[in-house]
Amino acid sequence: MHLKKSYIIFICTEDVFGQKRYQYTFRNLCLEDKALELNDGATKIFFNTKGKIGDISPEVCAFLKYVDGQASNDEFVKRLENEVQRIKNDEDWRLDYMTLFDKIEEAREEALAKAEEKIKEVQKEAQKKIKEADDKFTALIKNLVKATGFPEEKIREMVNMTNSESAPAAIL
Repeated sequence: MHLKKSYIIFICTEDVFGQKRYQYTFRNLCLEDKALELNDGATKIFFNTKGKIGDISPEVCAFLKYVDGQASNDEFVKRLENEVQRIKNDEDWRLDYMTLFDKIEEAREEALAKAEEKIKEVQKEAQKKIKEADDKFTALIKNLVKATGFPEEKIREMVNMTNSESAPAAIL
């Protein structure tokens, strides 16, 4: 299999694997034969801001500390912090972000409303089908009363139903 390499990077403020490592790297391996790798090009890397163990560069360490809320004198972290502050102060960016957030929220609410409407339609259709089945069952009972002369209560008893039950309701 010859796929392009891909990396999925997680930056965690908790040690999700509990081994105090700065970095956990995973590839797809066969569970029965650990020497057999899938070779799909996918690598998943989990960085842990609380790490204590492992060889990582001082720059990566400074970045992880920054993500964890600690100040840093690292040049990259300073540039990153400046860019974060610039973006936070950029009114156009904030407006774009809020507009996007509003659009996502609007789409979510619209999807929820459509789902609720669909549920109501399905419930209404189910009630209609139950009513139709009830009507057919009642007609069947009346026809059996006429054809056999048995009392309605006796016929309902024979189909294991009381007067208060209808066939569809009893089945449900």
